[in-house]
Amino acid sequence: LEKDVDIDMLSPVTNKRAFVQIKSSCDYDVFLESLAVFQSNSVYDDMYFVAHTISDQRILDCSETGVSVIGPEKLAALTINAGLLDWLIKKHE
Repeated sequence: LEKDVDIDMLSPVTNKRAFVQIKSSCDYDVFLESLAVFQSNSVYDDMYFVAHTISDQRILDCSETGVSVIGPEKLAALTINAGLLDWLIKKHE
C-alpha cells in the first residue's frame, strides 16, 4: 500500500484519514488503479487524486466514486489562492 500512497493525511478536526495520489499526467487506467487501492482499503475515509495533465475527461467526472479529483484548473486556482504563484514562477525560470 505504501507505494500506492503519495501522502497519508489525518484531519485533526474530523479525525478522518485520507490519502493523496499525485501524478504529473495520467490516463483513465492509472486513475482506476488508484481508485481500486482506495476502494479496497478500509483504512482511508477519503481520497484525493491530483494531476497536472489529465488525458481523459471521465477522471474529472467521477464524483460518484467519492474521490476528490484536483485537475489542472483547480490545481492552478489552489496554487494562486495559497500565495504560491511567485514561488512557482521562480521554480520554472
